[in-house]
Amino acid sequence: LFPDRKAEPRAVSISVGQETKTATVYRGIFEVPVSLQAGANRIVITGLDPYGRALRASREIRYVPPKPSIVLTSPPEGSAVDITRSPVITVRGKIRSRNPLTTAYLIQNDIPLRLRVGEDGSFEQPAALITDEDVFTVEAEDREGRTGVSEQRKVAARGIAERPLMAILSWDEDDVDLDLHVGDAKESHTYFDAP
Repeated sequence: LFPDRKAEPRAVSISVGQETKTATVYRGIFEVPVSLQAGANRIVITGLDPYGRALRASREIRYVPPKPSIVLTSPPEGSAVDITRSPVITVRGKIRSRNPLTTAYLIQNDIPLRLRVGEDGSFEQPAALITDEDVFTVEAEDREGRTGVSEQRKVAARGIAERPLMAILSWDEDDVDLDLHVGDAKESHTYFDAP
């Protein structure tokens, strides 16, 4: 910033927004960490040379914060699950974000289900396999509106019995219980307590 060594300042003041720091210049080089806000940041550097003349330089830097990153750890990619005994698997992973998250979803075959995320960013969500090959992704949005999306995971189901009708209920609220009652034209009635 100051190519004339003879006019090099001994100390400089660095301003970014409301924050101001000072740094000592040695052989034309100074270094000081600064905090950037999302978007345009104007950095202004001022100092006095050995003759008392004011020197000033500025740069504008655009900072684009990273979006949340999501890693799926389970189920393994390309896994095949025998669902003869149970169609339920567990989707696990971790979300890393510089800003707090506002929402996170497990998306199974294009159907979103709100996902609970621990303080350390980890999540663990049971999911029922409902097709020959279910596709899972996780999406998370931080409070700045940036959205991260995980890789896709495909899980093949083996042992799916032929069923004329299958219903799977899921919900994402505490202290909520759902019951499914099914009736037909012959006035047959089935539910969780009378399968």
